[in-house]
Amino acid sequence: MSILKKTHNAIYDIRLLNLSEKELHVVKVVSALDTYINGRVLSEILDLPETEINQMILNLQINNIIQEYTSGQTIVFSSEAIKKHR
Repeated sequence: MSILKKTHNAIYDIRLLNLSEKELHVVKVVSALDTYINGRVLSEILDLPETEINQMILNLQINNIIQEYTSGQTIVFSSEAIKKHR
């Protein structure tokens, strides 16, 4: 594995360490899907209140896991590499 790839993996690990178990679960679910979804759909998939999902989405933005998100938009990872990480 190249030094650059190891460095990227270390950075992704640090970003993911800041997440709660539920947030990690959200990341895994969204990354496993072969389509883009929004917070409302994710709320239905995970059977969680949309307000709770929106709070988790905000934290994913803060930790640079997903791009800027406005309610109703699709959830997009900040990079394909972090989507595929782990």
